[in-house]
Formats: sequence, structure tokens, C-alpha cells
Amino acid sequence: AGGRQERLAAIRRTQAWYETDNDTQLGLRRMAMELVSEDPSLCTRVCEALVKALSEGMMRLRVGTKGTWERDPRGQCIVIGGTAWESRQDLKARCQEILRRYDRELPLDEADYAFMKAVLEHHPRGEEKLRGCVGMRVGWHEVLQVRCFFVVREDGDEDFSFVRCVDNAPSEEIEAQRMICSVFCSVMQLHPAHSERIAQVIEENFPSYRGREGGIEEKHRNWASGVLDIAWQLPAFTEHVLTAQIRRMLEIDSALLRAELEIVSEEAFGAGSPAAERPAGGAQDKRGQLDAMAHVLDTNLMMFFERFQRAFRGNSNAERLLVAALFSTFEKVLLNTHKARLIQFLWFYLASLHVDWAEAFLNMILRTAWAETFPIQKRLVSLAYLASFVARANFLGMAWAGRTLYYMINAARENVEAAELHMSKGDHQHPNVLFFLYSCQAACYLICFKMEGLLAGEGGYSLERLLFEHMDLPHLPVFAAVFESPLNPIARMNLLVAEQFRK
Repeated sequence: AGGRQERLAAIRRTQAWYETDNDTQLGLRRMAMELVSEDPSLCTRVCEALVKALSEGMMRLRVGTKGTWERDPRGQCIVIGGTAWESRQDLKARCQEILRRYDRELPLDEADYAFMKAVLEHHPRGEEKLRGCVGMRVGWHEVLQVRCFFVVREDGDEDFSFVRCVDNAPSEEIEAQRMICSVFCSVMQLHPAHSERIAQVIEENFPSYRGREGGIEEKHRNWASGVLDIAWQLPAFTEHVLTAQIRRMLEIDSALLRAELEIVSEEAFGAGSPAAERPAGGAQDKRGQLDAMAHVLDTNLMMFFERFQRAFRGNSNAERLLVAALFSTFEKVLLNTHKARLIQFLWFYLASLHVDWAEAFLNMILRTAWAETFPIQKRLVSLAYLASFVARANFLGMAWAGRTLYYMINAARENVEAAELHMSKGDHQHPNVLFFLYSCQAACYLICFKMEGLLAGEGGYSLERLLFEHMDLPHLPVFAAVFESPLNPIARMNLLVAEQFRK
């Protein structure tokens, strides 16, 4: 028993996992596996130690202090082509220097070509981009209107972003964290019954996103990379891990929205007031904190997008299982909050990768919005996401947009009479009232986005038909008449949507 406690204490020393000595790392791996094999009840404690090590990253004691830790710069070291770079910024500067040194269309010399080829290996689609490569050149990106590198092939050249390559290159910290994740996965494969509790541990150890200390974006990039590795390697654990990670990202998304509203309010309050009467802290300082949080969320989102690009190339059974887990997470987490703005684009992008996934995503939102068995708040949030998704999903075409508008408009028409009745009784929060108003707002929002196609009658749905025809429901008022209701839906919807719709 004493030996067991000593081994448990050893794996709880988080910085030991970042030792560059292979014997130390192999010893820690062996101890972790021995502990959970001898006593399965230790699985949670071992995984807690691994998750804490992953979250903490490579640290060191700050010089001249007692017990104050800071990020260890050695952890940011990246080796490319046999050369060590102290940070991603240094490596990006080297790539930028090569880019500026060449005139357009000129091929890279042998040394620069070898270096940039080693850089490109770390692109999320590096293997694909290097296929058939016979050289590299500097050229002009016609869409982005910037200089960039091109892979030269006999069948045509292709651009690539060195920034994406560098951001995806593993640092010493990441290499250590890959080993941590490997041990974690081995433990969970032995004891999958602990999945739910361990997912809670992952959520609890999500790195801090407040403050502006150096390296916070790098820390989150590495954390997200590790968590996604775990989610992809353990199918039985995937949904638990994704739900934990996305809940914390949603927390940042909501915090950003609240902070923006506070800053706007503070700036308005302070505009005509003496300095002594303005709130402490100041909007400028809060904007700095807001920017830092936004960068953290952006880093987490980008890690998801990068993973989607690498993982989803077709519609295999393994991919369908991952997509199902992501859609389930959307239904459990995002459809239960109305304060997400940015994180929704993960699912919008995912749906764009395959027509079957787009259809499944739409069906999920439609089913939730129209099912009266769900709480009304969840139905209203579904309507908002439905409008937001279809408005931006140009790959769906106008037939999909028109059909979605058909459902929204008929929902408003079907609920207007009941909504008026409940409002006349003073019940402003009745489900019929809320669903009517949200249906009107969602329809107006989508009409604004799709106005050009509706005016042209694309997909069989024209603006005139949607506003002035009965569309299979002759006993109900047309949609244009709905706006004449005493409820005055235009006055009750989001101000920006109402203004745009009036135009």
C-alpha cells in the first residue's frame, strides 16, 4: 500500500510529465498503468492527475520568487528541419522573411525550399498539399490579395498558409502532452465506466480564460488539441469530452456578450459625466480583457475547425459517429442557452461538409422547434439557430431557404389568433405568444438575408408568394396580414431585424 501511495504521489507531480528524459516519462506511464490495473478504484485519481498536467502545461518557478510559477519558455520550442525555434513568433518571422525576399513567381532556392517544405509538413492538410510537389514559389493570392507561398506541381500550383503550418507545428510542450493523452486514453480504455466523472474533471480543469498573462492563447491551443485527441481516440468517451469542452467555450461566448453590453453601457454612462462619477476600471481596460477572452475563444474554435478539416473527408461510419456525437452535444448544450453567438459556427461549418449532415442538422433543429413536448425556451432558441443557419448556408440553395421560410411563416399564421387571445388576458409569456413572436422574427431575419433570391423567385419561393398567398392554409390570414395584428410583432422583435425588414 505504501508503494502504491508513493506511485500515486509521483504521477500527481504535474511537471514531472514534462521532463525531457525518456526514462522518466516511461516510468510515469508504467506507474499509471500499474495503479489502475492493481486497483480500478484509482482510475479517477490517476485521470485527475493526467488532466491537471495537461491543463497546467510546462511551468517553472519564477526566478527570485518563492512558490510563484510561470510558463516555461522551453515548452514553446519548435524543431523544424533540424533547427530549434524558441517560439512560434520567431518561426513565423523566418517564414515571412523568406516570403519578402523573393519577387513574385520566382522559385525558392534549394535551402529555402527544403525549409518551407519542412514547414508545410505541419499544415492540417500537409500530406495532401505536398503530393506531387516539385518546388515552391512566391506568388499573389487573387482572392485574399496578398503575397503567399505556392506548391509547384506539374498539374498546377496551389497556395498554402505558412501561418496555419506554424500554428499546427508541435512544440516541446505539445509533444509531452501527446504522451499524457496517450496514457489517459490507455487508462480509459481499461475502465470506460468512469467516463462521465472523468468528463467532469476535464470541464473543471479547463484553463483560465480571464486575465492577460503571456502565453494564454498557446496554453488554450495546446489544451484544446489534447482534449480533441482524447475525444477522437475514445469513441465511447467522445460525447462526454466534447460536451465538457463546448460547455466551457460557451461560457466564454456568453461572457463576451455580457462584457460587450457592460462596456457599451459604461461608455454611454461616462460620456457626459465628470471623471469622478464614472465607474472604476474604465472601458478601455475592460476592452483589453474582452480582447484577451475573444482571442482565447478564437483559439479554441480554430482548433475545432482544424480538426474537422483533417478528420472529415467523406461519410464513413467512424465520421458519422463523430458527427452524431457533435449534433447530440449541440442539442444538449446549445439548444438550452440563448446566449451563444460565435460557437454556433462550428456546427454550421460541420453541416457544410456533407449534404447528409446538413439535412440531419436541419431536421434536428426543426424537430425541436415544432415539438410542443420540449420546453418553450428550447423551441425558441431552435428557431433562432434555424434562421441563423439557413441565412448563412448558401450551399443549401434557395429551395431549402424557401421551404424553411414556409414553415416559419405558417407557424406565425397558425399561432396569431391564440397569441392575441392570451395577450388580451395579460399573459404575455404564454408559449403561443412567444412562439408567434419568435416565428415572425425568424422569418423576417431570413427574408432579409435571402431577399435577392426571393425577388428572383429562385427555388420556387418568391417574396410575393410568401407574403400574400395562403400556401396550403386558406383558412388562415396571409403573412402580410399578420403584421397588422394588435400584437404589432415588428415593434416587439429585435430592433436591428425590424429596421432591416422595414427597408
